[in-house]
Amino acid sequence: MAGITGWWAEIFIEPEPAQLTLTGGVPNVEITQDVFIEPTPAVLTLTGSRPSLEQTVRPDPATLTLTGGVPVVSVGHTVTPTPASLTLTGGVPTVTLTDNKLITPTAATLTLTGGVPTVSVLSPISIDQVGTPGSENTGNLTCSINPSSGADVLVFAWCIDAASSCYQATYSGNRMRFLGRAKLNGGSLSVFLIENMSSGSATVTVDKSGSGWAQAAAVTYTGAVDFRQAKIALGSGTSVSQSASPGLSSRSIQSFCRGGNNGTFGSLSGGTNRINETSGFVAGTVSDTSTSATFSGTLSTSANWGSVVIDALPQAITGPKINYTSGVWTEANGGTQTFTVKAALNDYIVVDVAQAAGGDPSSVTCAGTAMTLIDTQTWSHPSTGSGFLKRYRSNQLSSGDKTISITATGSQWWHAAGVSISNVTSFGTTTKTSGTSSAPSQSVTCSAGQLVLQSFATGAAATDINATNYHDSPGGSLVFLYQNVSLESATIAATGSTNWAGMATVVA
Repeated sequence: MAGITGWWAEIFIEPEPAQLTLTGGVPNVEITQDVFIEPTPAVLTLTGSRPSLEQTVRPDPATLTLTGGVPVVSVGHTVTPTPASLTLTGGVPTVTLTDNKLITPTAATLTLTGGVPTVSVLSPISIDQVGTPGSENTGNLTCSINPSSGADVLVFAWCIDAASSCYQATYSGNRMRFLGRAKLNGGSLSVFLIENMSSGSATVTVDKSGSGWAQAAAVTYTGAVDFRQAKIALGSGTSVSQSASPGLSSRSIQSFCRGGNNGTFGSLSGGTNRINETSGFVAGTVSDTSTSATFSGTLSTSANWGSVVIDALPQAITGPKINYTSGVWTEANGGTQTFTVKAALNDYIVVDVAQAAGGDPSSVTCAGTAMTLIDTQTWSHPSTGSGFLKRYRSNQLSSGDKTISITATGSQWWHAAGVSISNVTSFGTTTKTSGTSSAPSQSVTCSAGQLVLQSFATGAAATDINATNYHDSPGGSLVFLYQNVSLESATIAATGSTNWAGMATVVA
């Protein structure tokens, strides 16, 4: 080409065709006469499995059987350890003073010391036997019970006469503890206890004063270690109730009674009813619960009524408690009277003496040893002049029956009552008061874990008392001594206008 020197070349890239190999069958070739080749089509075989087109299988669900064993249930065995104390003790560091005045203490050793917790296993308290109420009587009462070995026996005595009193009881001749009474207008409800009895049928005898009708019944429980004194409630009408709050593994045992001859209890609720006596003049019930509840019911006829709750406990009471009681059961005039109070080791015995007029006792002894006069409150008896209420106390005692001997002077009417008190650490200062032509009343104050021993001397019988009563002067006519106990601050009062004296001591 003109104007161009040299040469040039083009390189065309022609790739080799890729080979696609289709492997099939070999056709059968036949040569016809007109030389046309018409091969038989090759057979292409695709080999694979044939999909399953059968009906879908839907199996029934498999049956799963879960077989459980029988669990072992422990009722009431609650572990309540007292918190263990932990003491962290530090070691003494080693201090090194270096040349450049740098303090490099060696780390102190810390020692953690753990205390040992106290674990209490509380067994449940269970009903054992329910006795049939004994016959109604105007004299002493009897009832029977057949407890299991080791059971505790509670006896409830219902009295429907204000001038009568059920004041002591024995179980096959053995003295029972008195847990207190509800003294209500027109009657009373008293509770007695004996613990850890052997098996077999036994007879309970309740001593009674006065000519009113009364009846007693017994129930037994197992698993209790101790029992609190009776808590009382009083009322009037056709509705009855009292609340209860048993603690952990405890059981509250409750009873209703009414004054007078008319009315039966019905629609009882709030616990399990064990006895509802409706067959005669006397009406009384017994129920229990292991949980907080309000025992309630109805009376078919409006009447005055009383109730008690006894707490059965899985542990011993560690604070002060009334142990045994006794007294001069008839009204005495001058002279010497004796009675026996049972005491546990280290108990104290407190004796109250109420007299209608002057003439101090010349001797008050416990097991032959002079008792200490704690205090005196004078009062004006409406018929005989200046009387007194005196309180005496023993020293700490050995266990056993202790004879109290009182020699009165002045040829005056008098009463006396005594109680043994367990777990005492101290006696507080006695407070006292008096009144004329008024209803006896005294305010008392105590802290948790203490009790107040309070007494009234009166010139007339009290209609009712709003505290747990331990002595109500059975057979009294001219002078009356009422010994009461409260476990909390309260105003203790008796109904009825009279001349009176009051005295109270806080026991810790």
